[in-house]
Amino acid sequence: MIIISSIEQRRYIFPKILIGTTCPVLAGLAYCLIALLFSSCSETDNYYDTLKHQPEIVKDYDAVYGVGDTMTIKGHLIRDGLKIRIGDAEAEIIGFESRLTNIDLGRYNDSTQYVKVEITQAMGIGTGRPVSVTSSGIAVEGPAIEIIESSSSGLLPHEMTVQKIADYPANSSIVYCHSGNGNMYFINNTTYSVTRMKPDGSTEQVLDASQFVENGAKFNVTRYNGAGIDPQERYLYLSLYTAAPLTDNWNYYRLCRYDLQQKTFEVLNKTPYYIYASRHTLANISPFEGDMDSVKMFAATGVYPDSLGNVYFNMNNTLITRLNANGAYSYVFKVQYYNGAGAVELNDPAPQVYNTATKSEASAFSYFPGVVISYDRVQALDPDGAQFYTRATSSTSLQHYDMVNAVMLNSFSSYLNINFGAKPYLSGSFAVLTGSTDAQNSEWGFLPMAGRRLLILRYQDLADGAYAQQYQLPAWTVLDFDKERGSRYAPGSFDRKGYSMSNDRTPATKDVLINNDADGMLYMTANNKTVILKTVYK
Repeated sequence: MIIISSIEQRRYIFPKILIGTTCPVLAGLAYCLIALLFSSCSETDNYYDTLKHQPEIVKDYDAVYGVGDTMTIKGHLIRDGLKIRIGDAEAEIIGFESRLTNIDLGRYNDSTQYVKVEITQAMGIGTGRPVSVTSSGIAVEGPAIEIIESSSSGLLPHEMTVQKIADYPANSSIVYCHSGNGNMYFINNTTYSVTRMKPDGSTEQVLDASQFVENGAKFNVTRYNGAGIDPQERYLYLSLYTAAPLTDNWNYYRLCRYDLQQKTFEVLNKTPYYIYASRHTLANISPFEGDMDSVKMFAATGVYPDSLGNVYFNMNNTLITRLNANGAYSYVFKVQYYNGAGAVELNDPAPQVYNTATKSEASAFSYFPGVVISYDRVQALDPDGAQFYTRATSSTSLQHYDMVNAVMLNSFSSYLNINFGAKPYLSGSFAVLTGSTDAQNSEWGFLPMAGRRLLILRYQDLADGAYAQQYQLPAWTVLDFDKERGSRYAPGSFDRKGYSMSNDRTPATKDVLINNDADGMLYMTANNKTVILKTVYK
C-alpha cells in the first residue's frame, strides 16, 4: 500500500548534478540539464501529489455489524472532504486518527488513518451492504458487509418476562393444539378426559370417557396414544388402544374424531390385532395405505390436524404419515435407522409380522412405504404449512421437509455450535447465525409460525454472568426459512424469573412451548412440566 510519507520520500530520490564548472560546453549542457531537471521535478511533484491524495483502504474490517456498532476503516485517507457511504446511507464519521506506522531517522513518518463510523438502521438490514470511501474526490470500494438488527430490536416492541398462570395438571399429557389464541388442552392419562385451559388459567372439561361410543355401544380404553386439535378448535382427533378382554382374542386400535362444537364422537378407523403371533401375517396387518376405513393403522402418536381437514402423524420420531381430508391415508417419510422394539402394544407404530417359514416374528417397519430419510428427532411439525423440522443424526444442523411432495426443502450445515466466549449471532443470514452450544437446553421451544418460520428460545444455558449481559441472553429468536435469516422475537434478554425449560427426552418431564396468542404472548410448561407459564412484557 502506498502511504503518504513513502510518497514524500520519493521527492528526494534524484541524482545530484554538478553545476560549478568552467567548461563553456559543459556549462551549456548543465544549464540545459538544469532546465530539464526543474521541468521533470515539477512533473514528478505533480505526480506524487496525485498519489498522495489517492485514497486506499485496508480490507480487514469485520464482515458483520449490528445496528449501533462502531466500524473502523483503516487506510490512506485525507480528512478534508472524506465521505463514507455504507448500504443505503452516508455514514457519520465519529472518529478520525492518524497513527505513525514507521519512523525513518526521525524525518519520514509513515502513517495510517483510522476512521470510525456508526452503523445505522438507515443503511439497510441484510447481506451485501456496499462500502464506498471517497477521499480527495476519489471513490474506492471496499468489501460489502452484512448489517444485522441490534439486540435492542425485535418483532415485538418490548422485552419479555413470564408469569405463572397454573400448576401443570397432574397425571396428564398435552394435547396438540396450535390455535393462536392461548388455549391449551390436556388429557388425563387414566380417565382419558380432556380439559381446556384458558389463557387466564381457568379450566373446563370438554370430553370424558363416557363419550367413547362405537355403533351405539361404549368401548373401554386401555391407553391413549396421541391426540390433536385443529387450529379452529373444532375437531379433536384421538388414537386409542383397547387391550383384548378375557372373552376376546383381539386388541383394537382406533382413530377417533370428536366434534367439540356438535358434541359428536365417531370412529374413523378400527384396526384389529390378534393376541397370538401366528395371526400376525403380512396379509392380516396390511394394507398400510388407502382409504381410512380399510387401512391398518396402529399406535398413532403425535397427532397434528391442519385447518383444511388433513391430519399429520409423527409416530415416535420414526414415521411421518398423512390422512387427507378425503379419507386417504399414506406414508410420507420413514427414518433410515429404525431402533424400535417392535412392541406395538407398548406404543410402537410398527406391529410384528409373522414368518411362517421360520415361525418367528420381526418388526414390520421395513414393509412400510414412504421416503427414507436420516434424522435424529422431529423438532417441530407445522400441519398448516405441511412441513416439519428435524435435527440431523449426530449433528446440530436443522433440516426442513415438505410433507406434501415428500422432499427436503433446506439443510443448513452452517448452523453450528458456538464456543463459549465467542460472539453469538441471533439475527442475520443463515450464513452468520451461530447455533447451539453443547448444553442440552441451549435451544428450546421450536414453535412453528406462519410463513415457514420457527420460534426458538436460545442460550438459556448461558443466562448468567457478564457474557449473558453483554449479548442479552437468553433470547427468543425466529428463523425464517423462506428468507434464510433469523431475527430476535423480542428485544433484549428474556427474563425467566428463575424458571427453566427442559429438553429432557422423557415425555413426562420434557417442557413444551404449547401455544401463542394474538398479542404474540407465549404459553409453555416449565421446571420439568410442573408449572404453566405465560410471557408478558416487562
